[in-house]
Amino acid sequence: MGYKGEKDKLGKHEQSFLELMNVPRTESKLRVFSSRLQFNAQVSCLRKSLNIVNSAVEQLGNALNQGTARGSAIGFRLDSLPKLADTLARNNRMTLMHYISKVLADKLPEVLDFSKDLSSLEPAAKAYNDLADYCGVPQLAKKLNQILVQLINTVLPRLKTRISSLN
Repeated sequence: MGYKGEKDKLGKHEQSFLELMNVPRTESKLRVFSSRLQFNAQVSCLRKSLNIVNSAVEQLGNALNQGTARGSAIGFRLDSLPKLADTLARNNRMTLMHYISKVLADKLPEVLDFSKDLSSLEPAAKAYNDLADYCGVPQLAKKLNQILVQLINTVLPRLKTRISSLN
């Protein structure tokens, strides 16, 4: 495939590349190595973005719990919010969400103007929406899938040969 001259006349780098040409499945091994090098950077990127989202959720939970014993709580479970709209009063006309809104409007009307407090969630929402593309998660998954397919395609024939030689 390549060089047929004297190896001693080549430089160190050229000799290294010449040896690299003799390594089986070099391309797939280099892809694995490249993915491994990029993995920590991608995880770091994901971690930063998820920390932004987590911080926003904590801030929202603390705002909702402000003035209570749980004022410094980490947050709340998001799956509990729809339950407020599903829980009906005895007359079946008012939900717990309606009741909470009415009490807040009567007692703490300034709390109902929470939309201005949600501006801190905007960076988190953007980070969440752009997370996969920004960190290259789809590309990483595609690369890993290609590597897996190539490994399967190289290992399966060997296994079949070994199994048939055992029979």
